[in-house]
Amino acid sequence: MRNINLAGGRALEAHERVALLTVPAGLRPFCLLTHIEEADVYLASAVLPTLGLHCGQCNVSFDYDLVVDAPPDVIAAYKAYEAKHPLQGLGVATKRIEFGSAPLGIALGYPKCCSDMDESTKSHDRSSALRVLIEDKKGDFAAVREALANGELPQVATDRKEAWDRRFDHTRDLFPFALHTACDDCIGRGAVSPTGRLRDRKSVV
Repeated sequence: MRNINLAGGRALEAHERVALLTVPAGLRPFCLLTHIEEADVYLASAVLPTLGLHCGQCNVSFDYDLVVDAPPDVIAAYKAYEAKHPLQGLGVATKRIEFGSAPLGIALGYPKCCSDMDESTKSHDRSSALRVLIEDKKGDFAAVREALANGELPQVATDRKEAWDRRFDHTRDLFPFALHTACDDCIGRGAVSPTGRLRDRKSVV
């Protein structure tokens, strides 16, 4: 991989180099490279199959439960907004996989406790953003629908997002080979937690 510079630093950041190596190492069946440079996707798509890996463009849409006092058509407009802004990346797997509606964290092999924390945080933050948009439009739901159709959604700082950011930093300190953000329970339990055990498996890579 280093010979073609794919894992040598230009196309992949360090975090994603580890993520990529976990797949052929048999530590998990799938990874999603979201920071690979667009110009290098063609290289990865051409080379990885020669190494026995399947790869292709992935568009991940999220469907979080929203806690917002709004009519169904506003909720539907928000879900349409989300569908237009998927998380994009290059998926790499040992074989062709259909994940259906599985949470992304589970598909990526993250501990369920950490995946649940991540889903809960993002659901809360998206609910907060939609509530702020409704307030900005002074409760005019037609204006809210129009704003969402135009791709307008405010960036909102929340306590839950700040807590997630702190967990991210703690995860990098405690579990340097972890590829996700650990939940509070994993951070508190350290090496014996699901994240700690996963870290130990990946450290051999």
